[in-house]
Amino acid sequence: MSKPAVTDGIDQTGLARLAAADAPLPAEIEAVLPDGRDEYEISPDLARLLAGIVLMHRPRSVLEFGSGRSSLVIARALSAVGGGRLTSVENAPEFSRDAWALAGRVMGVDAQQVVSKVRVTLTPAGPFNGYVDAAPALSARAPYDLVLIDGPSGPLGRDWTMFAAIHHLSHGALVIVDDAARPGERRAVERWLRRWPGLSVALDRPRMTRGATILRFDGATRARFWLRTIAGAVYERARQVARHLRGRSAAERRRAGTPG
Repeated sequence: MSKPAVTDGIDQTGLARLAAADAPLPAEIEAVLPDGRDEYEISPDLARLLAGIVLMHRPRSVLEFGSGRSSLVIARALSAVGGGRLTSVENAPEFSRDAWALAGRVMGVDAQQVVSKVRVTLTPAGPFNGYVDAAPALSARAPYDLVLIDGPSGPLGRDWTMFAAIHHLSHGALVIVDDAARPGERRAVERWLRRWPGLSVALDRPRMTRGATILRFDGATRARFWLRTIAGAVYERARQVARHLRGRSAAERRRAGTPG
């Protein structure tokens, strides 16, 4: 990945210290941190890092792709620094209903969940899974000082998020990518860095639980055309379709009792 950058308000050393520390957080945040038993929630160490960044970076507006326990942690942290706006994009709100209901009641936080279907959509860098109904709300509630990318799930699910967010980021915004130890997420980050020179790596921690990468945005939305990026996206989409077809064929053979 590219050379680490200094963030507005938090330099690389500060982010690394937050990622390594286990210092107590305000009691109202400690009370809602995940315990690590639910694999679908963000990990406890990422939750602490996320809360610490909100407390130190003091964003006025936060965007997250994928809602749940992270929404509640963000909302409590925003409230602790005087309030702010939380916009959460989700395609399966039934799985985060309880956490989101609590997040929506946090004092001083304007919380809105944007429910959107996920479908394959064509971007300038190829076909990706995207929240196809989210664009109007994302534009209306912009700009964003902090973004958490934790959805949509599945291959080629994370690439689209940067295409949706890049033009709505404030100067110095931080973008946190969850599950950054997985090859798909790491390739997505590499594609973003090649396409947008305005993005740089502020912190990369693949050895955290499930991994986390933090990017900084310097305000420049100019994009570079990379044929390699498009070719890679198309290739990965073809592999995804092939895996899906093989899985469906195997399932049909099992139902029919035919040996594989």
